[in-house]
Amino acid sequence: MAEQGPNVLICTAGEMIDRLSADAEAGTGEVIALADVGQPQAETLEMMSRFAAEVVPQVHPLGRKAA
Repeated sequence: MAEQGPNVLICTAGEMIDRLSADAEAGTGEVIALADVGQPQAETLEMMSRFAAEVVPQVHPLGRKAA
């Protein structure tokens, strides 16, 4: 995983799930994803689609509060 700073991640889906899961368990309630980093629109949309399909479902349940 390449870290560009403490809050910037460029990594595989599995590494992203691990990092965001740890953040969720630590109480982080929000993630801001900057997807437009200069690549063509088609690549940006593909990356966003993969993030939504592969990462979000694995991390989102961790952030839910118990009733």
